[in-house]
Amino acid sequence: MGFDCKLEKLFCFIYNTGFVNGLMENEYDCVFVGKFDGNPNPNPKEIMNHKWITLKYLNKDIRKNTNKYTVWLKIVLNKLIIPKH
Repeated sequence: MGFDCKLEKLFCFIYNTGFVNGLMENEYDCVFVGKFDGNPNPNPKEIMNHKWITLKYLNKDIRKNTNKYTVWLKIVLNKLIIPKH
């Protein structure tokens, strides 16, 4: 995302899920958190698009548009202690 910050490892988890097209994901994921107070500057060769939003907005949008988000993101948010109002 075009910035550096100190990261802290929170946890790792394994998940697997299937999709209607027959593909499967079976992953070992680790979650890190950090604090950044600035404007991201992503490399357009690495990402197509991004959205910089609050966790409050993200939780609200996931409830409203659940199919827009990956399985692993929803697992991570459920494991984090984040106000969901």
